[in-house]
Amino acid sequence: MTKLRYLLFILSLAVVMNGCGNKMALIKDVNKIDISQKSIALVSVKISNRVYPNKQSEIRGVFICPDSKECHTAPYFHKSEKPYISEKDSFYEYLMSFELDPGVYNISYIQAVYNIPLLVYAGADIPINLKLEIKPKSVIYLGHIDITLRKRENDNEKRCAIFPLIDAAIAGYSSGTYDVVVEDRFDDDMQSFITEYPVLNEHVVDKYILPQWIRPENKKDNL
Repeated sequence: MTKLRYLLFILSLAVVMNGCGNKMALIKDVNKIDISQKSIALVSVKISNRVYPNKQSEIRGVFICPDSKECHTAPYFHKSEKPYISEKDSFYEYLMSFELDPGVYNISYIQAVYNIPLLVYAGADIPINLKLEIKPKSVIYLGHIDITLRKRENDNEKRCAIFPLIDAAIAGYSSGTYDVVVEDRFDDDMQSFITEYPVLNEHVVDKYILPQWIRPENKKDNL
């Protein structure tokens, strides 16, 4: 199982490094969005490393899969933009937007990376596994996802990652676990989204808050 999860992560990392995947639906200075065929889902994501506050992880992107299937391939990977807000030694926060066909999906993983060019590259696929339904011709707010990396308190808590051994240890991944909380911050988040992407003023944004995260069961390999 350990080798399988490691191979899956390497595959997903290759997706990122090769530039594959989907861009965010909203970009700066866009003056029109088309929801006649595909809808747009909005979510804010904050990630914080409390194991080593001076080693904050960035988010590389999100794997969103149809029919609640796990996936680590380019068609399901949505690459994040730069953080909307960053606080040194504290957190990064992102405004994410996904262009999706109508249907039922699963936010499978959020991919986090701690990177010092040419020295350290540690990554972790954070299991999210939250189901959502995308309605036709809609702009939908999914909520705020707060991700905190903290030290594991016991062996029942799933490690963030083990491989590569040295890099994962440096980033705090091998000694840490993730807590994930979903919140409804519609008013504050929409103010941020509209400030960043004024084109949203032309659309009604529906609210569909994701269900609460359920901590995944730890396996023998602690991954």
